Amino acid sequence: MGNTIRNMGRGVDAGPEAGRDGIRDGIRDGGEDLAPGAAAQPGPAVLDISLLGPVRLSREGAALDLPASRKTRALLAYLVLTGAPQGRAELCAMFWGTPHDPRAALRWSLSKLRPLVNDPDRARLASDRNVVSFDPAGARVDLHLIAALAKAPDSAPAALADAWERCAAPLLADCALPNLPEYARWLAGQRSALRRLRGGIARRLAWAEGAPAQNRLLWIDRWMKDAPGDPAAAAEAAALRRRLSGAGIVPGQGGPAAAGLNAASGGASGAGPIGGAAHGAVGGADAGRGEGGAAPEGGGNPAGPLGADAPPPAQRIRFLTAHDGVRLAWAGAGPTEGPAAARAAEDAPASSDASSEGPADGPVIIKAANWLSHLEHDWHAPIWSPLFRDLSRDHRMIRYDERGCGLSDHDVPEISLDAFVTDLEQVADASGAEKFTLLGISQGAAVSIEYAVRHPERVSRLILFGGYAAGWRHGATEEETAEREAVMTLTRTGWGRADPTYRRLFSQTFMPSATLEELDWFDDYQRRTATPENAVRFLEAFSTLDVRHRLAEVRTPTMVVHSRGDRRIPLASGKALAEAIPGARFVTLESDGHLLIGREPAAAAFTAAIRAGASVSPAAMRMSAVSVARFTVAEITPGAACSARSARPAHPAQLSPVIASATRVSRAEKPAPRTASAASARLGPPPG
Repeated sequence: MGNTIRNMGRGVDAGPEAGRDGIRDGIRDGGEDLAPGAAAQPGPAVLDISLLGPVRLSREGAALDLPASRKTRALLAYLVLTGAPQGRAELCAMFWGTPHDPRAALRWSLSKLRPLVNDPDRARLASDRNVVSFDPAGARVDLHLIAALAKAPDSAPAALADAWERCAAPLLADCALPNLPEYARWLAGQRSALRRLRGGIARRLAWAEGAPAQNRLLWIDRWMKDAPGDPAAAAEAAALRRRLSGAGIVPGQGGPAAAGLNAASGGASGAGPIGGAAHGAVGGADAGRGEGGAAPEGGGNPAGPLGADAPPPAQRIRFLTAHDGVRLAWAGAGPTEGPAAARAAEDAPASSDASSEGPADGPVIIKAANWLSHLEHDWHAPIWSPLFRDLSRDHRMIRYDERGCGLSDHDVPEISLDAFVTDLEQVADASGAEKFTLLGISQGAAVSIEYAVRHPERVSRLILFGGYAAGWRHGATEEETAEREAVMTLTRTGWGRADPTYRRLFSQTFMPSATLEELDWFDDYQRRTATPENAVRFLEAFSTLDVRHRLAEVRTPTMVVHSRGDRRIPLASGKALAEAIPGARFVTLESDGHLLIGREPAAAAFTAAIRAGASVSPAAMRMSAVSVARFTVAEITPGAACSARSARPAHPAQLSPVIASATRVSRAEKPAPRTASAASARLGPPPG
């Protein structure tokens, strides 16, 4: 920890006593209700305990070697943060899954910790037959000191800024124990509270009178990132920005702070729009309300997390009525979807078609709906939203909630492949786009394939990610069928429960490398997006869909993208899909996710590949000399001068830096078979 944090312990009260919950809920200003076990001690500390990042101990400045056991390190952190005696049976249940001490595991862990934390004249780690406790006297804990700094009224801005940076390190980074649900829930709660503490520090710096206006705007932006979805925080931040603007401190109304506040506040508590722009929502739902700025030259900087430093583009949500009376929610985002477009729609003649916008300027991407979706929650999610936001900076991005979930009607007569395709047809018509790139993800790939075959004149390019051509019922054994039908029964009974145990089974197959916070978010997202009954109906519909007979009929230039480690839909399914579509290209990403998380390099590679594919002419994508499993520089780099005859397989280093870092380029000695019959053997029904 930095010197600023190290020097805070002298004579500062680290906060009130707290029990089992550690960092408790309700932190607003930072430091309030934060739970160190006792006040930090004056004078040089004998023992320093760092819990931000990997757990570390040092005595008089010398680092101590902690046991290699993650459970042992997690046990120490738990005792330090709870600040109260803990029963041995409860500790055994939390860390070893049983109230008894299996193989004396708790006793062993305590024996390894005592020499590290105890002093000759002070036994900090004490235990008897029933209780284990940690006495923080004479110890300094980085998190407690930061909480004290955040609470102290006279803390210097520089020290607060240093503390905010320190809080960026993940709490107990080396102590994740995902197979222990009680501990995992506790750790997730601690990390959520840490984010609130960090947001409280940013809030305090945003309100710092006398600080340069640009600094305060920067802290407003950081505050909003640390408090996503908090309408009270958004309204307060909006009021602060209006105050700065009204006082003439801030020239103009644009910029990241304004857009970010618009996206978060939605006019909460009378905050109103920032930047003087109306929230022209159609149908009363406008999920993303900032002005989308122009994309940086070259499409931005996708090397880092997507959308990390930019406000979300504007999104407008509308509704249409499907052929069978089902109300579908759809949304557009991008340069033509901002408040100006909303005002233009409101000023249009009464005779105009309210469900259609007419042709849009610039390239259009329509994403076929897939499991699961919610137009409002998706736009602020850690999973797909950074990709969609990034693409919408230079494309018009059309998305919709499939029937049965999200903002679309949940009580629907039919959930089937044919209904999915018909809904896509109606959304495409309502968007007014005559020709567009069609993006299909997971089972949305099959929907997109069927649409592209029915309407080849509408689809300029077809991009499929994590897709498959046939559901698992096609070719499943009796044993597999019984197992999957049992999963459906569990879905019906366990999906809607507050306890996420059952939904976590789904989450971990979708995103094996997700953090606990991301998994918690996705668990809650699943429950909010679809009812248990519809979840079962979706699983049944996905199990029976089949477009294998359509693959050879695809005439649209196609790019098939798949994560190499996808645990839900195996890589072989994506490759077989590409082999059976005439002229298709195959791209693999270095990821194990069936859903891409915006922070991972593969997400930036995916958007780069989409941009490359959407910029290359159909003729270039149809290089007949290039087999499905081969890449050329011309295929991945827009505008490259390369003919089919002279095309050479591209080494990853020849591709753009983003694509080279997160994709693998496959090569094949011979062109892949191009007939449906030749590929059908490899199109076996995938899971999902």
